[in-house]
Amino acid sequence: VPADGIVQFAHGGKITCTSGTVTILGEIRAPAQRCFVASGGTFDISSATAEQFYFEWYGITSGGDNSTSLQWLIDQRKGWDGIAAIANYATKIQLVQGVDYSHATALDFDNAVGLTVNGVADGSRFQNGFTFTANSSSPAYTLKSTYGCVFNGVRFRYTHTSYSGRLISTGHSV
Repeated sequence: VPADGIVQFAHGGKITCTSGTVTILGEIRAPAQRCFVASGGTFDISSATAEQFYFEWYGITSGGDNSTSLQWLIDQRKGWDGIAAIANYATKIQLVQGVDYSHATALDFDNAVGLTVNGVADGSRFQNGFTFTANSSSPAYTLKSTYGCVFNGVRFRYTHTSYSGRLISTGHSV
């Protein structure tokens, strides 16, 4: 899809890629639903624009292990080698109210320059967030970031068979 093109998804609309790569350089207009289905192929939206991006685009199951889907969008929207993001490259990822963005693998936000993750908060109560589900082979960190990104209204939790708790509540850079 060329840079001057618009890909607009209706409710329930999807693109399935069975081989090769579908590259979108233009604008994406899509609701918070799965619209990219990789079935042997891949998607490249690293240069696409959107008013806001959603983890749901690649498929999210509330409470399940969403490591692959979460990391896919983060990787697609990273800056280049730590260079400050240009204005049209800045990315706003919007979380959906009531969704638990759980993951069993640490998320790598390295080079996520210009990335903001906006949660849904109701006063002092967080309506969603990231839950890291640990096991004996899990790394010591849940989010890795060299240059930082911004989280607004997001709750971070850590769960283990013997421990459950909140790591941080922040609207500041991580």
